[in-house]
Amino acid sequence: MEAVPDSHPKRDAGIALERLSSLTRAVHSAPDIRPDTRALMAKLLTVALSYETQHRDSIRLVPTEGIQSPAALTLMATVMNGRYLHAPAENNAKAIRYPDIAQLQEVHAICCAALRRVLNAEHVNVDCLSGLHVMQMALLAFAAPGELVLSISPDDGGHELMSKMAKALGRQVAYLPFDRERHVIDAAHLDRSKKPALVYVDHSNVLRPHDLRAIKASYPDSVVLFDISQVFASVAGGIFPNPLESGADAVVGSTHKSLNGPQKAVFAANRRDLADRFAETAGVFISNNHPGDVAALAMTLLEFLAFGPEYAHQMVANANALADAFLAEGLPLYDQRTDKTGPYTLSPHVWLDCEKCGWRAEQAAQHLFQHTGIVVNTLYLARGGADSAGAKGLRLGTTEVTRIGMKEEDMRLIAKLIAMALAPDAGLERIREAVLHLRHGFTQVEYCLHI
Repeated sequence: MEAVPDSHPKRDAGIALERLSSLTRAVHSAPDIRPDTRALMAKLLTVALSYETQHRDSIRLVPTEGIQSPAALTLMATVMNGRYLHAPAENNAKAIRYPDIAQLQEVHAICCAALRRVLNAEHVNVDCLSGLHVMQMALLAFAAPGELVLSISPDDGGHELMSKMAKALGRQVAYLPFDRERHVIDAAHLDRSKKPALVYVDHSNVLRPHDLRAIKASYPDSVVLFDISQVFASVAGGIFPNPLESGADAVVGSTHKSLNGPQKAVFAANRRDLADRFAETAGVFISNNHPGDVAALAMTLLEFLAFGPEYAHQMVANANALADAFLAEGLPLYDQRTDKTGPYTLSPHVWLDCEKCGWRAEQAAQHLFQHTGIVVNTLYLARGGADSAGAKGLRLGTTEVTRIGMKEEDMRLIAKLIAMALAPDAGLERIREAVLHLRHGFTQVEYCLHI
């Protein structure tokens, strides 16, 4: 096993641990609290402290999660977090006016200005609260009841709730043809006889860009919308083609994955008519955009403008280093391309077809977590499994490990540790010690302001 370099920074960022410990002491010393209430308070803080400790003792390779910066968390914890903001300044006629709303509107305007710069978009909306929320708003805004929505099948990495939500809202759903070798929409076999109101490219498991120009050419009268949730940092960092510059009419995306922001979602477009339709719909279904989260998102976007491109390039470099290291370790990287020239991924995603080495995906994920402290999740691989007929595999990502400062050499060590852990004669206690040693060398959030 490779030695862990001693040059890793030894920095303590345990502010949350300190605050949770202080709160626990306060609960036990505070007078006039009923015993049953005190017990529940203590239990809550114990669970929170346990989870925080677990995070600091684990290597998380979950591509759908990130880490907020200290500056963003500070803004989220201000008094703005408990306030209402019904509308930005230009929509005051529709807003319930509070005497002190001007500062909240200014924060909202700063957030929008930052998002326009990050995505190079003319029109943006930051009011949605989550990825599913923005999906619902887009379906309502761009497809009427009974109209057709084209999306990606869940078997090919489309969002598992997309079709369910569209059908629940009364929209028709059909799936786009998919090239399972290159893992992209099969633009050569698009059915031009279909007349969708909306083409929703909702790829939850994405490695490479789709031919959005071909999709738009096939459906010129449709709204072509790309969900950038999984590749937000790659798009904003100039690695993954910006959909707004390569055929899409609009983009949506959650902001807590590779962007490392709060749990919110955004919309962006260069067409005023689409932005107006989206804003009109959102205005009916959103009474409060959570100003504390808007402030945290504004800081996240501004920090990305300052530090994000470097982060994005390292995140993708780490993902490709991890993929290469899996191959070097003899692990079954899921890569169906006949021509394997070029990088494995332009996203933070890396996938293992673990059934080919004797492990069911859920079993492997649980084994890695329980015995080594390496956290991964699973996905369906259309050509995965021992017989290549389809099976679940392991979905790994480099969003969080990059955020705390890990580089390519650390990916190679992680791949070695995973290979050792999945081997029949694994020395799990030694592997766990190596995971702790590596993780404890990275205790500070990087690519952001340091407080």
